[in-house]
Amino acid sequence: MEKEQAKSHRKVGMRRMNSEEDRLVSFSKRRSVIYKKASELSTLCCVQVGIVIFSPNGKPFSFGHPCIQTITTKLLSENHTPCDGNQNLFEAYRLVKLNELHQNCKEACKQMKAAKEKEKQIKKKGMVQIRKGWWEEPVIELDVDGLR
Repeated sequence: MEKEQAKSHRKVGMRRMNSEEDRLVSFSKRRSVIYKKASELSTLCCVQVGIVIFSPNGKPFSFGHPCIQTITTKLLSENHTPCDGNQNLFEAYRLVKLNELHQNCKEACKQMKAAKEKEKQIKKKGMVQIRKGWWEEPVIELDVDGLR
């Protein structure tokens, strides 16, 4: 025994609606869903989004993040080159590698600071006399063998 689905849960076929009222109601509901998805995309991916939709009556509706004026100004004022999927992959790879190098640099700086701090502590305690390299000693103090 199969249950009949409620009218609101039935799958709607992709064909033009005959009733003007049904078209307006469907447009209103779907427009809000599209705006919600655009807002989610903007928030999750930190991108700028702009949408312009014309109702069945010809009235324009727009959504933009940060605002539609910013998006349209940017679109009309800049020369945009077509973006393919590979360009995005290369950019993502570059950003990952850059982040990795940044982390390595931060780690090396931490190690250097720790080594300098340890050297200061050893010098303060006088436990070990740190010997200078021959290149750090004044030339006058070097003997004949040290000058060769």
